[in-house]
Amino acid sequence: MAALTVGDTVYVQWDVGTVYGLAGEITPLAYTVHIQLLIEAGYGHYVPGTGDTMQPFGNQPIYNPLTLSKEADFDQDITPDGNVQIPEGTTARLAIVNPSTNATVTSWPGTVSAASIRFTAQSAETDVVPHGYKYRIYVTFPTTPTREVLWYYGPIQRKE
Repeated sequence: MAALTVGDTVYVQWDVGTVYGLAGEITPLAYTVHIQLLIEAGYGHYVPGTGDTMQPFGNQPIYNPLTLSKEADFDQDITPDGNVQIPEGTTARLAIVNPSTNATVTSWPGTVSAASIRFTAQSAETDVVPHGYKYRIYVTFPTTPTREVLWYYGPIQRKE
């Protein structure tokens, strides 16, 4: 396995489909910058040969902005991909995070069923959450010891 250093040329294979720019050309610039940062931080590995790939280890949470609106309740039902059954005893919480301190300022519990997780919050709770805060959805599985994973994360945007 060859070690990578900053400035090395790296070819990356991704499975999300072809990325096109405004003129229709492939635009790997954002991926190149991201990969360079990962290499600088010491993450990833390089496998020589056809289909060279850089695969991160660990859970890969889903990035998605969360939208809140003034005087509107938040109600979101999330269903795992495929025919996945959520184990009985699983819990979930949606944490609201202050980006300046990275501290959780409040959490909303999820209602878990075998097929989905639903988050609800009344407008009195959502109206005080500022634009630009972050959220994280954690799911805790009933194993011994319990296993908590970050499922979703992203910025909070206000549409008012």
